[in-house]
Amino acid sequence: MAGPVSGSNYTFTLSLFSQSTGNVIQNPTIAAGDFNISTDGGALTPLSATPTVTPANSYIVEFNLTSEEVGTDHFTVVCVDAAGSEWKDVVFHETVQAKNDTVDVDAIADGVWDEPYASHTAAGTFGKLMDLLRKANRAIDGGVSGTPTTTAFDTNITGYTTGAFDSEVLVFVSGALEGEARPILSYSETDGRITFEEPWTAAPSASDEFVILPYHVHPVSEIVDGVWSEAQAGYTTDGTFGYYLDAKVSESGGGGGLAILDAELSSVTEVVLYAELNSIKYEAELVQ
Repeated sequence: MAGPVSGSNYTFTLSLFSQSTGNVIQNPTIAAGDFNISTDGGALTPLSATPTVTPANSYIVEFNLTSEEVGTDHFTVVCVDAAGSEWKDVVFHETVQAKNDTVDVDAIADGVWDEPYASHTAAGTFGKLMDLLRKANRAIDGGVSGTPTTTAFDTNITGYTTGAFDSEVLVFVSGALEGEARPILSYSETDGRITFEEPWTAAPSASDEFVILPYHVHPVSEIVDGVWSEAQAGYTTDGTFGYYLDAKVSESGGGGGLAILDAELSSVTEVVLYAELNSIKYEAELVQ
């Protein structure tokens, strides 16, 4: 049975012993004036509720104390048979436990999730593990400010140098564009301005929230430039498209012949004439 707690009601049981035989009495006689209590060392006063034999006709007497009778430190119940002939005197003493604060689940949850991650750096702890996972999965949260357009807007991001988020991915987490994502073309520390090559489906609103994820994604223009600026001599493995194109260019004499890399044909007429000239040249070679 749990002990008494300050500020709470308390129930306990006793058995009363016969004055003549010393045996436990079944269904003892009980009167209101037989039981008094001293709370926290105070004067003896009658119990507010007379004890009862529970269950009926048993050997057990049940006492039910109020929180005021329990007190804050200790209490003593003195049991004296007022008639003076049936059962022996009994003194029952208990120390009261301090009341624990009521458990506030919301406060505990807030305390856990609002705990500063910088405070947990001891190796081998879950706090350190969570901090490492946070760093490995870095996400910068921010909000739109100024007058945004579909391809650029200012933000409330500070503390990062120009170019810090170039080619990373921005995802909106609120507003009309929630869930949409685009690769960042450039970031400027001036007003935290972010520019995009691929336009959004609509201009965001000021205060719309977003996160920047450390996923490296090249804008379309960089991919295009990378393909067409790739060195021709770097592809010499047979069976690859790079090798095939290099072979075709080489067959045409590098920069001459068909000149598929350097041709600057300005009209359909030029294309047709060029094709006809090559056909005539080919037929002449057959005749020879």
